[in-house]
Amino acid sequence: MPSRKKSSSAKTPASGDPSLFGLTVGQLKTLMESRGKELIEKLNSPEYNGTQGLLDKLKVDGTKGLDSNNEQDLEQRRAVFGKNEIPPKPMKSFISLCWDALHDMLLQILLVCAIISIGLSFYKPPSTGHAEEEPNLEWVEGVAILVAVLVVVFVTAFNDWRKERQFRGLQSKIEKDQQASVVRDNQIQQIPVSDLVVGDLCFVKYGDLLPADGVLVQSSDLKIDESSLTGETDLIKKSEADDAGLLSGTHVMEGSARMVVLGVGLNSQVGNIMSLLGATASVHPAADKKTKPVKSKGKDLVKTAKSDLSKQSLQIEDDVKLKIASSISEKQPNEDRPKSVKISTDVVDISLYEKNRDNKEHAVNGTVELAEVPDDDDVVPNESKHKSVLQSKLSNLALYIGYIGMSAATLTLICLIVRYCITTYLINKQKPSAVDIGYFISFLIQGITVVVVSVPEGLPLAVTLALAYAVRKMMTDNNLVRHLDACETMGNASTICSDKTGTLTTNRMTVVQSFVTGKLSEQIPPPEEVNQELLPLLFEAISVNTNYTSKIEASTPEEGGLPKQIGNKTECALLDLVQKWGGSYDQIRQDTPEEKLVKVYTFNSARKMMSTIIQRNDGFRVYTKGASEMVLTKCKSILAENNQLKQLNDAEKNRLTHDVIETMASNGLRTICVAYKHLGTEVQNWDDDDKIINDLTCIAIVGIEDPVRKEVPGAIEQCQRAGVVVRMVTGDNIMTARSIATKCGIIKPNDDFLVLEGKEFNKRIRDASGKISQKKLDEVWPNLRVLARSSPQDKYNLVNGIVESHATEHREVVA
Repeated sequence: MPSRKKSSSAKTPASGDPSLFGLTVGQLKTLMESRGKELIEKLNSPEYNGTQGLLDKLKVDGTKGLDSNNEQDLEQRRAVFGKNEIPPKPMKSFISLCWDALHDMLLQILLVCAIISIGLSFYKPPSTGHAEEEPNLEWVEGVAILVAVLVVVFVTAFNDWRKERQFRGLQSKIEKDQQASVVRDNQIQQIPVSDLVVGDLCFVKYGDLLPADGVLVQSSDLKIDESSLTGETDLIKKSEADDAGLLSGTHVMEGSARMVVLGVGLNSQVGNIMSLLGATASVHPAADKKTKPVKSKGKDLVKTAKSDLSKQSLQIEDDVKLKIASSISEKQPNEDRPKSVKISTDVVDISLYEKNRDNKEHAVNGTVELAEVPDDDDVVPNESKHKSVLQSKLSNLALYIGYIGMSAATLTLICLIVRYCITTYLINKQKPSAVDIGYFISFLIQGITVVVVSVPEGLPLAVTLALAYAVRKMMTDNNLVRHLDACETMGNASTICSDKTGTLTTNRMTVVQSFVTGKLSEQIPPPEEVNQELLPLLFEAISVNTNYTSKIEASTPEEGGLPKQIGNKTECALLDLVQKWGGSYDQIRQDTPEEKLVKVYTFNSARKMMSTIIQRNDGFRVYTKGASEMVLTKCKSILAENNQLKQLNDAEKNRLTHDVIETMASNGLRTICVAYKHLGTEVQNWDDDDKIINDLTCIAIVGIEDPVRKEVPGAIEQCQRAGVVVRMVTGDNIMTARSIATKCGIIKPNDDFLVLEGKEFNKRIRDASGKISQKKLDEVWPNLRVLARSSPQDKYNLVNGIVESHATEHREVVA
């Protein structure tokens, strides 16, 4: 293998002694590169000796975990296997930012003019008489231009430097707030994600973002969403027998598990990708069989067989909320177009989705080639600042002014010389002398002065100060702008491709409709209007039949706002209903702690319901909640008016489905049915879920939605009035997406705009060979308003297609 340069100390500090453990970083990385059956075979090979052998080699107790008091052992693991942090690229110095700011063409022209003006101020033209000489003030013009340039440079550089510091501080705070559940000292502890080490036993559950790479030790109905890495929307079932590998950056969608951490920081899956993308302090990933440096023209050409990184680039920063494809009012070449912009809810982060044409990612058939990167100590991708629209226009203006100024100066010089020659040689009949040279130099200086004066030194200063003022104003709205030209780029946005959850909606599932004791309420009624005898039963059914990790916490005075929903959002909506109706799920859970639950049938996509058996004084009871259409088929009765049991036959079930469930669903609500059943006092075969979860009694049906933010409809209306088209791109189903889009005002009832699912969108934009056709995309995107069931790749294809589009001369939206 070719020799590598020294990498960051975060990977393998010199103090680490790999011989202390039975496995090296390279062996663990090799293991985590495998998938499915291949990983199981490799894990059971003599090199690793199965999961238990892996634990033994890493000196981990499979029950008690690591010793949190043995700080020396933890530090040794960090030294050998690395820390669970990805070192960011070093921040540019203030001098470097000043140098970047000086690359503006207009500023360069002004600098040249300032130097020429100051230099010519020391030249004295030949005296034409005995008049008293005036003081030499010609240098003032040059110094004034120089001061204007320095002000522009320092304001731009200082703003970029300060905002970068603020942004990095915000990122650091977010990272410190992330917690992981681990087993240490035979106890479950919450530790910062950055404190995870190789060998930790980490608990993961529904909704968690995996903080590191690892292998399963124990699992229960575990399914993982790996779309952020592969673009595959199907959930991947994980188990110790079939596929035991868990990768950082993926989400747990079902079940729970315990894994042993094998890859952290730059040695994890996310670390490898971030290194390849050049988003870390070092772009050279750790030793990897699939990534080898190959010398090419004095540079390292990094090639990788990883899946399409263009998908990952849309997900590499957590919770990207808004993507804007900006356009300009006049047709420009590809390299001068403004690029895509991405914005989070509270932080504005302007990024270039397309990199420089000579240093971009090419994805062909799942293989990615990262173009050449410099082979020096500060190996980072090409960070040449891409010109914004205003910068391009100012550069063009400076060129035009320069051409006009040069033309005027040349014409002035010619006129002065011709006039002098006619007057001196033809009219006055004088002979050429050395004095004439002084006059000619004086004429040249006057021509140069015309050029200097024609350059508008105040223009870049005015633009920079205006943008700096805009940045300050945006700070008052909690928008952190990292670069001055971001405000100007935002002003050129013509299309907003917005996610749904958390951007247009509050990301707080809430019960908004209910069907209780035979009464359908389109708004949640106050507790006094609900049957009081029913409430204790409903409260217990919700409180014990939800994951005990799901809870609602009051926000701190510093945070303000609504209470925080922790855990499963749907369950939090039901727990919120308990609180609104005067119940206390905490008290019920204290009376029935988790260890006293007889049996829990966890939710999965096949059952679409969750059931829990508890033991009461009057015997055993099972509570069930889940998708209404599924739970209702298991019910034989329902609590009707006055809390009386009413039998449910097929006709009555059909009526409830049509009048209640479909009515709620048509409004974009997710319907949940809550039911129960007495099981008597005798212990039964609790594993026979078909027998247990049957002949239930329906307690209530509720409609849940993620409400639209109050400010969203007005904001979208303002965008539409300003000519900015808002599109919604979401992974949710098409009915919910259409409903939310209608509530937001993205589509109107009588509009004929397109509402497509990801599969249909892909069919329409690809040609016969299966490749994306820009021509076909141009036929789709102008009328597309909602893209549902979309993958990260679909989102990328849409945004990239809009940026590259030539649908109209000015790339306007054709409505």
